[in-house]
Formats: sequence, C-alpha cells, structure tokens
Amino acid sequence: MIDNVVAGTHKVEIVAEGREPVSEEIDIAKDQRRFVDVKLRYALPRVVAAEKEQTLAQDAPASITVITADEIRGFGYTTLAEALQSVRGLYTTYDRDYATLGVRGCSSPGVYNSRVLVLSDGHITNESSLGQGYVKTDARNDRSRRAIERLGARLDGVLRSFQPGADGAPRDTAYYTVLQSEWPSVKGALEKKLG
Repeated sequence: MIDNVVAGTHKVEIVAEGREPVSEEIDIAKDQRRFVDVKLRYALPRVVAAEKEQTLAQDAPASITVITADEIRGFGYTTLAEALQSVRGLYTTYDRDYATLGVRGCSSPGVYNSRVLVLSDGHITNESSLGQGYVKTDARNDRSRRAIERLGARLDGVLRSFQPGADGAPRDTAYYTVLQSEWPSVKGALEKKLG
C-alpha cells in the first residue's frame, strides 16, 4: 500500500525477479483507496540472435530453445547430448565413441555431425575437447572455399569421395577448422564484415 498519493492518473510498474514486468495506468481520486490486481507471469527468455540485439526468444527470427541451468540441474543432464534430447526436432545417437546430433530427418545415424554449430557465449564449442570447430564444403566449390578461408579458417584436408554431391556422384569434401586460440581474431573479422 502506498499512502498520500496525489489525485490524478499514475503509471504503476511492478517488477519482480524472474517475472515479466507489469505496467498499468490507474486513476486515483482524492481520498480514494485503489487496489491493483495483476498476474505476474514467469519471465520469458531473452536472446541475442541474428538482429544482434536482445529480444524475447519467441520474437527472434529463428527457432530457439533455451535450456536453463535450473533445468540442467533438475533433470540431471550430465552431457550436452542429454540436454539436447529434450529439444523438439532434435535427436541424438550414440555409437559408444561419439554422441551425434540430428535435426528432423537430417544427419542420419552413424554420420558424424558437421551441420550444427554449437556456440556458447559466441564461442564455437563443436569438438571442444580438441579446442576447435570445423566447417566443410564441396572441394569443387572454389567460391565457398575462398569465403571460408577469408574468415580465417584453415584447410585441414580433403576427404576423397566422402559423400554424394548435389548431382548424386561421389564428391570430395574440404574440411576447415578454427582453433580455439584463433577464434578471437576470426570473430573480430566476422563482426567487422557484418558491421
């Protein structure tokens, strides 16, 4: 209760940790007591996506799932693969060596994943045990290879007849990596190019 409020129209904003803020305009007459009844909804996750500014996850131009620390503790997840199994449209497979991730019918079981980039606070975490992230392209695609190299990734090698090309014929695949120690300069170059 707030006493001695001047008569007139007032904006009341209610803020509570872990809840969405609520704002209402109320009219108060002289010597009147006014009650405000509001529902404090749980706070919606906010993310920084393609538009590079904080926005509600539901409004971001992407499919976003936020797995909170409370959820990780509550469900007892011990690996990234376990946590990602809870995300709609994703599945994981485990061949007793590696856990791999698939997306709605892509990335068939047994094919080590290279189609999903996992970032943590903007840092590549794919192959984090090796301190590197990788990207691959058709070895015949000179334009893509030059673009990848301009970003700062280095060619690790070419796997011959590694997978089918767009025409169905076996194609060579060029693999590039960015080491964890190289990421700050690669990230800086990306930010500079994107403005």
